[in-house]
Amino acid sequence: SSRNFTMSRFFRNWRKYTLKSVLYVSWIIGIFPFKFNRREKHLSSSKWLQLYGLLLNFSMLTVLLHEYKVNYLQGEIYERNVLVKKMDTLTDIIGLITVIVAYLKTFWRSKELLRVLNDLLLLERRHFGTDTFPRCPRFDGYVIQKGLMVIMEAACILIIKFGILQETIHGIKILKQFSFHFIQVGLLLSIAHYHLAVLYTYRFMWNLNEQLSEMVTQQRKGQRVDPNEARLLLGLYNQILDLSSRLASFYDIQNTLFMAFLSSASFVIVHALIIHWININRFNVIIISTIFAQVLFTNLWDLWQCIAFCDLAEGEGKRTPLILKEFNEFRSLDKELEQIIDEFTLFCSYRRLRITHCGLFNVNLEMGFRMVITIILYILVIEQIDYMNLKYN
Repeated sequence: SSRNFTMSRFFRNWRKYTLKSVLYVSWIIGIFPFKFNRREKHLSSSKWLQLYGLLLNFSMLTVLLHEYKVNYLQGEIYERNVLVKKMDTLTDIIGLITVIVAYLKTFWRSKELLRVLNDLLLLERRHFGTDTFPRCPRFDGYVIQKGLMVIMEAACILIIKFGILQETIHGIKILKQFSFHFIQVGLLLSIAHYHLAVLYTYRFMWNLNEQLSEMVTQQRKGQRVDPNEARLLLGLYNQILDLSSRLASFYDIQNTLFMAFLSSASFVIVHALIIHWININRFNVIIISTIFAQVLFTNLWDLWQCIAFCDLAEGEGKRTPLILKEFNEFRSLDKELEQIIDEFTLFCSYRRLRITHCGLFNVNLEMGFRMVITIILYILVIEQIDYMNLKYN
């Protein structure tokens, strides 16, 4: 028990450090134009941070567009295979559009984002940050995973540049490389903001379900369940759904583009890896077995996190009506409590927690498996079409 408590405190402190690091680095990079009041746990808009972020990021973006041509797979493989070059160019275009959309929405609709984030912090401060609700044991681990993923993705860019391409930096290239990595880290953190907010939504819903389960347990033991507590949970459920919908509405375009970027990048890496294996005598085996595998694993893991975190929240939303059904086994319920439970059940029957992007699809594991199958099928088709160009003479 003492060991479990120590580990729990360790991961809780690590989670707090991760959140602080994301906040501070976001301020430094200029993609989070809000001041944070530690005492009141409230965000406020800052014109200076907005001006700093706009000037810094669009200056870096201008340098990147003017001076830098992003080609992940330069060299022999890039020159000999036209298809790889076209796919790599398409990936660059998707990434560039994702960056521009993420920056424009962050600064252009900053007031809307500020209201959503403050509502999230208000729920945390008034309800789910108190001792009334139990601690979610998996929440800390998910936040830590997201922080590590940002670090790993940033490291992969360096691995590609200096491991695969073996580029050297000198003179003007320092500014070019710096602007490229700066933009990449900014995009990763911008997407991380949404995933962290989704994880908070998941934790809120988990806490609500645990409280409902506790009410069922009290009823089984013959203890009185306070109807006002059930009414409060119904109100919190409605607020969580509204908060989740507003978050998805703000981040859906950039998150969809980011998933498309990761899918395209993974697709290109797999195709390049196949070419390396077929022409293994012309390339270094270490590059094939370590660098490519590491980059591919990181991209796919990041893509899966984009989907899995949303599925976590949706999964907790599915638990709520199942817990409410357990009240049906009690024949003698307080009339007021029974009325609230019926209202809660009816509300859940036509409105559940679903994270929908662009009004087209729900982000969950079912969609994730479809994406994986689509990537595999595209790889098989491309390998058949480009079969004659895979083997170098």
